Amino acid sequence: MGLLNGLAENPALPADLLDALIAAGDDELLDDLAWRDDLSAAQVRAIAARSTDAAVCLVHHGHLLAADVDGRDARIVAALLDATGAPPEWAHAHAASPDPWIRQLLASAAHTPAEVVAQLADDPEKDVVAEAARSPAMTATLAERLARHPHTRVRMALAANEATPGGVLAALARDGARPPAEACPGCDGTHQPADWEACDGGHESAVRGIQSMAAGNRSTPAPALVLLARHPDSWVRWAVAARPDLPQDEYARLATDPVPQVRHAIAANPAVDVATLRSMAADPTPGVQQCLMHNPNVPLDILTGLAATTRTGPTPLSRLAAEIEATPPQALTAAGGTGPAVLPRIAGATADELRELATSRVPAVRMLAARHPGLPGDLVDALAADPDAAVLQAVARNPHVSPARMQAMLTAHGVRVAGALAGNPVCPADLLLRIATLRPPAKLALREIARHPNATGPALAACLADEKARRAAGRHPALDAGTLIALLDDGVAEAAANPSLPRDVMRALIQAPVS
Repeated sequence: MGLLNGLAENPALPADLLDALIAAGDDELLDDLAWRDDLSAAQVRAIAARSTDAAVCLVHHGHLLAADVDGRDARIVAALLDATGAPPEWAHAHAASPDPWIRQLLASAAHTPAEVVAQLADDPEKDVVAEAARSPAMTATLAERLARHPHTRVRMALAANEATPGGVLAALARDGARPPAEACPGCDGTHQPADWEACDGGHESAVRGIQSMAAGNRSTPAPALVLLARHPDSWVRWAVAARPDLPQDEYARLATDPVPQVRHAIAANPAVDVATLRSMAADPTPGVQQCLMHNPNVPLDILTGLAATTRTGPTPLSRLAAEIEATPPQALTAAGGTGPAVLPRIAGATADELRELATSRVPAVRMLAARHPGLPGDLVDALAADPDAAVLQAVARNPHVSPARMQAMLTAHGVRVAGALAGNPVCPADLLLRIATLRPPAKLALREIARHPNATGPALAACLADEKARRAAGRHPALDAGTLIALLDDGVAEAAANPSLPRDVMRALIQAPVS
């Protein structure tokens, strides 16, 4: 991110400088500006006139409506059809575009008329047809036609579409539908197939992919799911294991599946009955036990029994989802900080259960209760005086811990609790400064302080030596102008997004941008 991109995010940017930035911006900068919440109607029109990419962003952010455009730009029309809708004639006009990417966009849009989707389902490009197969405008007639498409990619898209009729989904789940497909990504010659796409002429891998999509589709009929639960391929069984609507005897059978990933999905599934969950507590695979701890219906005695030996961090399933979605680790943890989230079963615990947990002889069990944000005050006080540093780390983020107790925790345990204390939303400014000046520095604590609303200029200054903390601190409104200018000179774009940035400095960035 460059300095001007940072400035584009600055909530205090005056309207006249915003106009100047629009006039000076390239496509990337205009994209950033399109996501602002304070754009005037004139500024929206100016951005849309200068960049189609930015106009698409404006559509998705709700700034640009069909009434604001003339329908000639196909990408803007496709974005409108996906977001809020557009006149049907616009969709018809662009459905014959010579650009297959435009036809794909139209086919995938949520509000493309059904007759246009049907037209695109006959497209010579299979990628366009696959997008049509995902359309929410799917009809029974079109679904039956696409289920016979010669390419498995189209059938896989149809199997993932919740608008696909149950009978068609059952046929796809059974064997990929009939007649057998003629091509798949492993043999169509369009690219070098991955190992899992390998094809020996029967398209077996692709058919399994179709069945996996049907297994995860909430519209797939229950009888088809039972058949898929006994599928020889573990990927299909894995998809079925996450379903909320299997018979309990099928869950019980999948709980003993030889493939750990299938058992992970069963252990995490809140639809699985208590008897099966209890049976899984003895599973020797740590990932299974971890998923079990995150199940909101796990019996409390099972949860406390596992707590002493099993990490409560992100499960194998959530780590995989994060990898697929490129989700940052913070998204897997408690909101507002980097500490572990409250386990679902603990979040739903009664007051008596919380008291039982908080007074356990086992530190790991007390930790479970210590993370609960609704702990009664006497339990907060008791856990904040716990002799175990790990318990203190867990309770240190609780906003009901008194400032005096926070000070005592830091005195007794130093860097071991510094990060958690700095992540407490009510941590006082003097304690943040004390944490920021610890030696050796607590890097995780510095990154918490850099985002903390109570942090003062001196505490933030102590954060600047750490690269990650420095970037976060660059946005903090408590930084003084001199420090902000020094950060800008150092190329820290986040400083340009700081609402305390002086107006004359903002103007100078626009007139003579520093890269």
